Amino acid sequence: MVGDTTQAELAPALEKAFRTWRAPSTPLPVKAAAPALPSQSAPRVLIVDRAGPQSSITAGRLAPAFDAATEGAIDVANTALGGAFTSRINMNLREDKHWSYGARTVITSAQGQRPFLGIAPVQIDKTAESAAEMLREIAEYGTGKVPATQAEVTKVVDNDLRSQPGAYETAQAVMGTIGGIVRYGRPDNWVQVRNEQVANFTPAQARDAAKAIDPNALTWVIVGDLSKIEAPVRALKLGEVTVIDADGKPVAKAK
Repeated sequence: MVGDTTQAELAPALEKAFRTWRAPSTPLPVKAAAPALPSQSAPRVLIVDRAGPQSSITAGRLAPAFDAATEGAIDVANTALGGAFTSRINMNLREDKHWSYGARTVITSAQGQRPFLGIAPVQIDKTAESAAEMLREIAEYGTGKVPATQAEVTKVVDNDLRSQPGAYETAQAVMGTIGGIVRYGRPDNWVQVRNEQVANFTPAQARDAAKAIDPNALTWVIVGDLSKIEAPVRALKLGEVTVIDADGKPVAKAK
């Protein structure tokens, strides 16, 4: 419970509300995280036909499971690539080329392995070009060809640390942090641990963290008007292409 109260004030009410509660004789089952899956060995492309003036591009792969010793570095490394408005991918596709209202990369929270995703809704006639730019940005960053600069790291670190005073202003924000600590097995002092990792972050750590992003094993899901995007996307040779329906089932080619 989070709010403008104290344990001394809450305890009598909690005792009254739960005094008759007894634990079940048989513990409820606990769902364990799935065993680690092997990394995808080759890229693939899934196209979903959906008419409209815009297409949606998602490129993803499995990222390592949460590790308290490295999570701060992974957060900052991802932010430089696509986790902030001024990150590389958004500045490229939105601010420079004007093909998208916003492009980003995320590493979602999960128990066990979790997905790394590059996401960009783009104008339909720039679908293939946008996918090519996304791949270039991810590949150059992941392979270290164009690693994070000191200026990029400084910007991300300063923004992260200076936003901390406002990060826990609401009860919901505090509860969300506590919930994440419990749900994902983070240490109780996770806020302090992560802040220390961020404060000491270096470009070399960004290069190491980026190695988890293998640009040669991405799964691409591209949703858009098939008649306009299929040929250009196939020409990119991003990987084996399969046209699927909205339920993920392969669509047979019309004879």
